[in-house]
Amino acid sequence: MLGNKRLIMVALIIPILVIFAAGGTYLDQMAEIDHKVKKIEVLSNEMFYLNTKIDKLRELVAPLILRMFSYHKAGNVYEVMYRGVVVWKGDLNSLNITYTVKGVGQVRITYENGDVVARFEGRPYSYELESTWDKDAQYFVDSVVSELLDLEDAYNEDEMERNILRSEVKMALYNPMLAFFLASPLISIAAEVLLLKRLGRKMLDTYLQALRNPYILLPTIAVYAVFGYLTISFHLGNLLPIHVFTVLFALLAIPSLAAPIIYYYEEIATSPFEVKKVRNLMGRST
Repeated sequence: MLGNKRLIMVALIIPILVIFAAGGTYLDQMAEIDHKVKKIEVLSNEMFYLNTKIDKLRELVAPLILRMFSYHKAGNVYEVMYRGVVVWKGDLNSLNITYTVKGVGQVRITYENGDVVARFEGRPYSYELESTWDKDAQYFVDSVVSELLDLEDAYNEDEMERNILRSEVKMALYNPMLAFFLASPLISIAAEVLLLKRLGRKMLDTYLQALRNPYILLPTIAVYAVFGYLTISFHLGNLLPIHVFTVLFALLAIPSLAAPIIYYYEEIATSPFEVKKVRNLMGRST
């Protein structure tokens, strides 16, 4: 008889272990989210550094690029050239074009008050074109533009990786395991209620009375509220150490563990065999 009661007690403990072990696996996924969010921060800092360097190099090379534009008259029309290559031809009065210099930006070329003027859009640089272009700066400009293109590629790669990570972190909010993780303490209590109900109304009432005890109920509600709030906040980017969630998750197992503890004291500790064993031990000690 006592052996059966101990088996029942084990049966009460097993659902708690299974449910909390299954829900606890989500802590590993939270650790991955933590890693991804930190990687996003690293990528954002790196992108800021790259963007700052790109802007400085563009500021450095922009005035020299303008000097690589030139124009001259070819027959009845005028030609605008970049590095000696024709990029426009026609009547000067209709000149109003935009030329994209890869890696640097857009250059607008217009005819103003008898002069052909080139200026970078969004930058305070302008230059009146001449019939020749600055060949001496060509090597320096090429090296800077090459570096700019490499930096832009690195920036774009970081941005793509960051967007993927942000999407993965956002999708974690819709992970079914998150819902199970949050509900595990409640599911565990529900499982204990169902098992105790099969053992008799008296045992169930004792357990429910224990759960309603303010010394158990109020701390449980408070811990669960903090647990739920911090878990959702974590998925919104407010990181906390994973061990915080581990501790809170473990504390929420206490209401469930009350069931096998109550069963032990009600059915096993007070059984004649156990009482006799305790008396024998006390007798030996004296």
